[in-house]
Amino acid sequence: MRPSLLNIASSGLLAVCLSCGDKPQFDPPLSIENCGGRARFDRPPKRVVAWNQTAAEVLIALGLEDSIVATGLQDNPPLPEFAEAYGAIPVRWSDNPTPEQFVEVRPDFAYATLASAFDHDVQRARESLRPFEVEVYLSPWDCRTAVLPEKSATIDLVTREIQDIASIFGVPQRGGELIAQMQGRLEAVRASSQRRPGPPPVVAWYDSGEEAPMLGAGGGILQLVTETARALNAFADASGSYTTRTWSDFAAADPNWIGLVDQLHSPAERKRAFLAEHPSTAQLRAVQEERYVVVPFSATLPGVGVASVAERLAAAIERDFRE
Repeated sequence: MRPSLLNIASSGLLAVCLSCGDKPQFDPPLSIENCGGRARFDRPPKRVVAWNQTAAEVLIALGLEDSIVATGLQDNPPLPEFAEAYGAIPVRWSDNPTPEQFVEVRPDFAYATLASAFDHDVQRARESLRPFEVEVYLSPWDCRTAVLPEKSATIDLVTREIQDIASIFGVPQRGGELIAQMQGRLEAVRASSQRRPGPPPVVAWYDSGEEAPMLGAGGGILQLVTETARALNAFADASGSYTTRTWSDFAAADPNWIGLVDQLHSPAERKRAFLAEHPSTAQLRAVQEERYVVVPFSATLPGVGVASVAERLAAAIERDFRE
């Protein structure tokens, strides 16, 4: 089982960190609502564990890479604009850190975009770690509360997260500028896609799975970007971010485009080869004509890669119409 922050808090190892870091200097203290609780800060964090790649990329986009002492769960090669800063992070774990690894980097803040980092109980993790002067923040998209009982990604959740992180580090202006840039890029995609002639093309987003495909559903970032590019998600009828269907369902959808989610453990090229050989998909026009859009997994989670996914999809569809 992968370690989580609850495992780490209960291990007792964090006791060595009680005196880590400087005394609080930030005034007034900041309190931010997060997943039904409050994240409290007496000063901007100085030693951050970005639990997964998407969290690291948000911090880098805000110019906060110098505060990242460690990151884990790399999903794919970073986007080009983040590659240099990501490669410079001092410690990069291949998986969730063990309690010993977490303590070794002496963090004062842990930021994750996936609830699995906190055993799906961010409040209990926060209460367990706060005595050790470690605060936590979880992406609102992956919270489980009465307000948001299931994953449902919206641009408002994405921008709220960016603004929260910017405020925590005392750089709200950077957050506002980054949000404005992202919204501008998404609006540009929306406007150009509305001018495109013809009916909306159908897109099927293939994440993983060979016995049965895991596909982009109607409640995640892939749905958001599909709508932005004036296209139709073949499996938008399913709730949540992903749904598992049969290969017969995939073939029956007969998508105009297939989105391939690129991951280190499940690369897009392997998926492309698999689809070309599978008896249910080999004869699909999109497969035969290689009508693929490749997107990195880290950009399919709410974060700073959202606009790039919309741009890639829209550009592919636009090229198709020009040809």
